[in-house]
Amino acid sequence: MSKSARRQYGEGNISPYKVKGGERYRVQWYEPVDLDDEGSPKTRKQRAGFETKKAAATFLRERLSELDRGIPSTDRGRKITFGEFLTQWLEGHRVGASTKSSYRRLARLHVIPNIGHLPLVKVTPPVLAGLYRQLETSGSQKRGKEGEPLSPNSVLKVHQLISVAMKDALEQGLVRSNPAQMSAAKPPTPTEVKEARKEMVVWDRHQLNQFLLWARDNVPDLYPAWLLIARTGVRRGEALGLRWGDVDLKSGVLTFRRSIVSVKNYGEPTERVVKGTKSSKVRAMRIDSVLVAELRALRTSLARLDMSKVHRDAPVIILGHGRSPNPDYLTGRWVTDVRRFVAQHPDVPYINLHALRHTHATHLLDAGVRPKVVQKRLGHETFAITMDLYSHVMQDAEDEAVDLFESYSAGFDTGDAGAQRAD
Repeated sequence: MSKSARRQYGEGNISPYKVKGGERYRVQWYEPVDLDDEGSPKTRKQRAGFETKKAAATFLRERLSELDRGIPSTDRGRKITFGEFLTQWLEGHRVGASTKSSYRRLARLHVIPNIGHLPLVKVTPPVLAGLYRQLETSGSQKRGKEGEPLSPNSVLKVHQLISVAMKDALEQGLVRSNPAQMSAAKPPTPTEVKEARKEMVVWDRHQLNQFLLWARDNVPDLYPAWLLIARTGVRRGEALGLRWGDVDLKSGVLTFRRSIVSVKNYGEPTERVVKGTKSSKVRAMRIDSVLVAELRALRTSLARLDMSKVHRDAPVIILGHGRSPNPDYLTGRWVTDVRRFVAQHPDVPYINLHALRHTHATHLLDAGVRPKVVQKRLGHETFAITMDLYSHVMQDAEDEAVDLFESYSAGFDTGDAGAQRAD
């Protein structure tokens, strides 16, 4: 095919589009399926995410130059391994620090060691299916559990990482399709993930009250944290992100605007990062009189020590030295504190810190609070998440509702119609 003939497929175009962080640019161009066939059908290619128009133009010139020289897009996908592409992609992928840290860990532990050596274009749906089955059989890398099965939920996260990365590879013209989006990849299904989920263990009201009374006397430095999570159901990072300026004790409202997360990258120190809530939405929440009284007492005692400790930007949850703990420290302390408590109260089961959030939600539902209100209070992005997590509690509530309705309807005379139906 002549050079002039190749140019008939167009110079391509660059168009801007809006994203949360500002403006990005998308490149589109057309190229034949077979560069050696003048009658070959044209296919549209695109790549998005360029931060400047100049960067987009540079890429387009290079791609059109490759077409002039008869180099199809997927040839580049044959020269780069999946591990090389994934590593480069992770460096430039725009996502939150904690999400990027999670992606890097999944790539380092589960993807690159297994299929990272393959050329990018050789990562096919059957290859992915084989990877997922291998991980489900012996993919765990946890200390003391190496070689044991990886949970379906973790395997699904691996699949989601590969799918997002391959989507960008497709937009760059490195592959002809996204193998992770094809049915033959066979990632774990939502049903499999749900069925493998461990049964939720929560405390009943008596057990929770026992612990809070014990914590008030035995671990006073973090008693406010345990009480706050127990009576609001907030995530640990949201509890640590609460500032005194977010606390309105007069109206009994807390406003959760931010979350503190620990970001871990292999070989680097753990980083403390302030970000928005998980749903990225500010959440105002009414609190009960017990929590209002405890927070008022905490603020008074801190003010007596140092007024700066109750400044509007000061964190509510602090340790004895006045600093806010990191999320991992908070979890570590929970493990230590609860194990001490359970050792003294053998009738109470051990639960992890996240289960304290579930405990609050379960108590709300048991008290007759509508599920939609529970969703808003916990900050679930969708109502379906709430329904899925607490379906067992919903069933108990439904059984009780039927009993109440039956009592309410007792003595209602169905008359002859009811007798006829019975016949």
